[in-house]
Amino acid sequence: MKLRIRGDSLRLRVGPNEAATVAAGGKVQETISFGPASQQSLTYCLEASGSVSATCAMFESNCIRVIIPLATAREWFQSETVGIEESQPIDRKRSLQLLIEKDFECLDRASQNAEDTYPHPAAQGRCPTAAD
Repeated sequence: MKLRIRGDSLRLRVGPNEAATVAAGGKVQETISFGPASQQSLTYCLEASGSVSATCAMFESNCIRVIIPLATAREWFQSETVGIEESQPIDRKRSLQLLIEKDFECLDRASQNAEDTYPHPAAQGRCPTAAD
């Protein structure tokens, strides 16, 4: 799973094995360490839950936690839909933009690790559209 943060937006790219875990009601997580102490690390996780009605994110105890509705996770995993988008209000003027996407293999970087990636649609003669 890959994480991208820019301003008030959070984007996760998820491989097929990770997506299957989430669609089954499980959780996937990664941790990046900045030093030897546990306080110097950041964990991010994606999980599905039957108790949420919309995708949401929270930050607690050095962990970015993104939760998607279980039905949404299952539908997304079983379809050709590329991503799940949600806008989570922060305050009256700002929102956190959430995007969870299927992670496609790179077509232009042969050295890129393609482990646990989806086959790229362009390699199959079809490019994903915004509706995907």
